[in-house]
Amino acid sequence: MDTIATDAVAGQVSGMARARRRKSYTLEEKQRLVAESCESGSSVSLVARRHDINANLLFTWRRQMRRIPTVTAALLR
Repeated sequence: MDTIATDAVAGQVSGMARARRRKSYTLEEKQRLVAESCESGSSVSLVARRHDINANLLFTWRRQMRRIPTVTAALLR
């Protein structure tokens, strides 16, 4: 029978990498990426790939930014 050793203090499985934390983005970073994806001739998927994020995340940020009129006005300048 195989057993898996665990670290009693941290509860981590021995020999395995710790779980990666999610990257958090500031509002300014989100706004910059959304603005970049809204530029003429730009593609959401290409912007997402360039910045190593999931395109669905960028689409979500775009949708959220549309709901905030002041942010949308600033992006369209």
